[in-house]
Amino acid sequence: YFALRTGTVASDLSVRSARITYLYGEVSKRVIELNAAVAETHRSHSTDGAVRRSAAAALRSKVVAQSNRAAPEYFAEIPPSMRVPLAKADDQITELQNAILEWSSLVELDRLREADRRRPVIDSLAQKLAENLSYAQQQGLSDMLARADELEGMGRFGLRAVIVWLLLGTASFSLIV
Repeated sequence: YFALRTGTVASDLSVRSARITYLYGEVSKRVIELNAAVAETHRSHSTDGAVRRSAAAALRSKVVAQSNRAAPEYFAEIPPSMRVPLAKADDQITELQNAILEWSSLVELDRLREADRRRPVIDSLAQKLAENLSYAQQQGLSDMLARADELEGMGRFGLRAVIVWLLLGTASFSLIV
């Protein structure tokens, strides 16, 4: 019973950890790439229109290239406490990508004042995304710690069971002898 119960808890912890790590890693990688794009929106515009348009087009290409969202089935396989904030972060990534794409389009069209007015929106979206991703990470760690505590409890149960069986075996053996 002990081996079956402990094995189940350990296996569940391992599977959950792998799923959480994979999905969080994918979302984090997209966020890191977007943070680099956000930083590029703060670089000063070149006075040369062709250079400026080329840089904006390159930024747009980078943002479009990393727009693959996580598959919904991955979200279904992680703990509910982390599912909602991580799905929200995935949506916020899309919002931030759209804002950066809009900014780069305005720069390409030489509408620099409008592009400059979009920067606070981009910064706000990036800040909200960072906060939500941090919250998702805390929720995932809490869930994994709860599972680890459950496994530790099973280990203590097993140790007590072994001691009881050893005492019973010793008592039975001495009675038989």
